[in-house]
Amino acid sequence: MGLPGTHLLVAILLLSIHLTVTSCTRKTHYRALWYLILCWLVFCPYLAPLLYPTETQEDQVHFFTTADGARINLARYSAYNATLGERKQSFTAPVILCHGAFANRHTYDLGKGRTSLAKFLAERGHDVWVLELRAHGRSAKPAWLSSVLSQGTRSDSAWSVIKYIEQDLPAALDYVKRHTRAAKVHWVGHSMGGIILYSWLAFHMENARDFASIVTLGSSLDHPRKAPPQLPHAGGGGGGGNAGNPGP
Repeated sequence: MGLPGTHLLVAILLLSIHLTVTSCTRKTHYRALWYLILCWLVFCPYLAPLLYPTETQEDQVHFFTTADGARINLARYSAYNATLGERKQSFTAPVILCHGAFANRHTYDLGKGRTSLAKFLAERGHDVWVLELRAHGRSAKPAWLSSVLSQGTRSDSAWSVIKYIEQDLPAALDYVKRHTRAAKVHWVGHSMGGIILYSWLAFHMENARDFASIVTLGSSLDHPRKAPPQLPHAGGGGGGGNAGNPGP
């Protein structure tokens, strides 16, 4: 769905809440809710890109097929020598950028003249690969609605977080290493793009050797139902002290 689709979805949800509060009858509310769902199904995938058109600036578009048959996209930004103004061979480990939930490659490249982490890194000599997990961006979409609705609840689902962890991530890693002949990669994951790496390493800790570094942005380690206990503050004011925090 990406950035414009997410914005539109938020607007629709806010409108739905407003209608829920102001609806006079239950029948009116249900009718309005069905209209909102219909608008979301139509507008998000098809019209949102027309309202907010963006073209990413990758040099190459790669596709690979996972072991279970999903076609996955990788956008490559070759290392760029800003001084000489020409492409060059990167001498660092390649960088894989992975988006979060309900996003795609535009997370790291908003188009020409706009913010682009992928291009920023490429201009500084890094070989950058932007991964789009299945059902996102140019990658393969689920064939059936039931597959989407059962996300994460069935092992045979074509679209689930488990598939990201067990299929898309290792296949993307192998593809990039094979094409760059690199022994290790740098991984940058936003939100779910970091969470799936946590999970994969938890299942296969020996695979940590494949990474030169790991950077995650807004990726939760867990989702506790209760807030964790607060740790006592280190340091103190100028008043009297105690055993854990002596005064001056």
